[in-house]
Amino acid sequence: MGKSSGGGGYRYYLGLHFGLSHGPVDEFMEIRAGDRQAWAGSQTVSGQITINSPSLFGGDLKEGGIAGAVDVMMGEATQGANDYLLAEQGSPQPGYRGLCTVVCRGILIGANNPYPKPWSFKLRRALAGWAGDPWNPSKAIVTLSSGVKAMNVAHMVYEVLTNPDWGMGYPTAALDDAVFTASALQLYNEGFGMCMLWNRQDTIDAFLQKLMDYSAGVLVTSPVTGLFQYTLIRGGYDVGTLPVFTDDDILEVTSKDDMTLTSGVNEMWIKFFDPITKQTQSVALQALGAVQSQGIVVSDYKDFTGIATADLAARVCQRELAATTVPLKRAQLKMKRSAYLLTPGAVFVGQFPKSLKLANVIFRVGEIDTGTLLSGAISLTVIEDVYSMPSDTYVAVQTSGWIAPNNNPVAPSIFTGYEPDFRSLYKLLGSAKALALSSTTAYDGILVARPDPLCQNYADFTEVGGAGYANHGNWQFAPTGLIATTIDPFGLSMTLTTMIDVAHVTVPCAAWIVDAVPELVNVTAINASTGVCTIARGCVDTIASRHLATTRVYFVDGYIGSDGLPYVAAEVIHNKPCPNAPLGQLDPALATDITVTLIARQALPYPPALPKINGTRYDLASAPTGPFTLSWIERNRLTQADILVDQTQATVTPETGTTYTVRVIDTAGPTLLQTFTGLTTTSQLINAGASAALSIELESVRGGLTSLEHWAIPVTFTSASSGIIDESGTQIDTESNVDIFSE
Repeated sequence: MGKSSGGGGYRYYLGLHFGLSHGPVDEFMEIRAGDRQAWAGSQTVSGQITINSPSLFGGDLKEGGIAGAVDVMMGEATQGANDYLLAEQGSPQPGYRGLCTVVCRGILIGANNPYPKPWSFKLRRALAGWAGDPWNPSKAIVTLSSGVKAMNVAHMVYEVLTNPDWGMGYPTAALDDAVFTASALQLYNEGFGMCMLWNRQDTIDAFLQKLMDYSAGVLVTSPVTGLFQYTLIRGGYDVGTLPVFTDDDILEVTSKDDMTLTSGVNEMWIKFFDPITKQTQSVALQALGAVQSQGIVVSDYKDFTGIATADLAARVCQRELAATTVPLKRAQLKMKRSAYLLTPGAVFVGQFPKSLKLANVIFRVGEIDTGTLLSGAISLTVIEDVYSMPSDTYVAVQTSGWIAPNNNPVAPSIFTGYEPDFRSLYKLLGSAKALALSSTTAYDGILVARPDPLCQNYADFTEVGGAGYANHGNWQFAPTGLIATTIDPFGLSMTLTTMIDVAHVTVPCAAWIVDAVPELVNVTAINASTGVCTIARGCVDTIASRHLATTRVYFVDGYIGSDGLPYVAAEVIHNKPCPNAPLGQLDPALATDITVTLIARQALPYPPALPKINGTRYDLASAPTGPFTLSWIERNRLTQADILVDQTQATVTPETGTTYTVRVIDTAGPTLLQTFTGLTTTSQLINAGASAALSIELESVRGGLTSLEHWAIPVTFTSASSGIIDESGTQIDTESNVDIFSE
């Protein structure tokens, strides 16, 4: 094991050699560590794969991940020594032919924790690794309802009997090919395939018995040919073709048992393993008639973890339940040699009115003892036959409504660039640093909504001028929502819908409404259930404007992500927000690039507030008939500091050197009619003609810098006065209202 410094801790590297199974295998599909997927794919031949999950356990901030080159060695007959093992362990080095192994070439296995997580692997074998060509290959793989590829049980039995390396090593000629082929076809048509591991802790006989239990089959040798026969205990036989035995064939009834409902199991549980979810699950069925008759639920369960789907488990459960609930006739018989062809699992018609008081009953043979040379009696254990593999169940498999949470990081899809305003920097940097900023200094910023509930926060990777992305720490996701209905410039409430994290907001809090004319509002109260917010308008460097329904709103205070570095105006900053989740941090290559072009927003003068026409708020003022006065109140970014001053609050003495610009525009053109610049007062007389539709623009200027936003105030005249009035109040034209301000 090696280690290297990872900044605040250590990364650990390790060479590993895993022995997985006999090989070669059909397909190598997955590597998991700590029950987390490190690699998934399809490797069908020996070769090298690359694991690239350095944040599998949380990245360098937690327990690292797994990354590096891994050799998948299928175990082909031509496989040579692995070069990495040869270099590390020296020569001689075996080729590990006939084994499927995995070699990790000194890879990253974790950080800040020198103990490797437990590893697991998913691989599949049905056709590869046979001693020669696979038997009946077209029926070897059974595709289950879930899409999982399982192995036909008949093929498993066949290979266990014939494999010379790890099986019993019988020649294929010792197997009854016709009987095996018929059973393989029936299992294939039933969709009966298994996904199971034999780790050789059990004997071969025990493993074969397990396969018989799963498939309801029997493995016998024919009393005529001596060949192995694998047959299935199923219904669907023609009664007319079955052998018939009578009282004349019975030498002795050793025992007789009539099972009753009172003693039977009436609820059956089957445990199976789903290889997709990698979870052990169960299905259960009840014989409702038996439950009602017995007055109590009598349960039993069977462990069939080689079954891989719920529907197959349900069918097996129904089969097993039927064998325990139906009152069956059982007997132990000694019969004459006329029964010599019977084998375990065989069925026959019993006409035993004298010995068993039964006539025309179909019996299934259980255990059998063919006797000795001195005694020709054949001892049989028989049971009335009820076995028939159902093609469907009487109940639908109930699927869980639970959806597994996504523990992987998710790329954000809701975000916006946000160059921090002066108030935000005042709060972030402190008063001294904020007040000392030059007029060209700017800071980068973004607002990012949480993309998934399990994403905890995000790292902001930034890049400027092609220098490469660098991580600048973790930031909180910004609560957000959409405006439900349109709000006007003087509306004092908004309702949010499609909210994310809004319940986390502490009021008062600034919120950024991202519209054609963005606006910062002060949210003073919020109902996280209904989304109703009480707001104060036109705060900081923005003006109050109209916002349409479905406009996005981000909460700002404490939620601006930034690299915290000072830049200058006109620089372009690229941001990649990479969420942190339980399974690590999003790769910057998968994150969306949020581009922010800086304008040194923090240095811009605040715009004037609350414009009025003739002393009345512009939206409430009467339509003027002649000259009118535009007035406003003043703002000051420095003295307002970190306070959210809205448009209704009293005037604030402006920064030194602040002036105002007013532009009068005829909206019909539009045509610029007149511009007033360098204004140091808080009002301006506007002289315009009757019946003109105007837009009066108003903004602040200081040291060559213009406010971030400006007012565009609509003014519509009535026709009460038909002349044009100069600034002294003198009518100068009574014929035309065209080119009012031309000289």
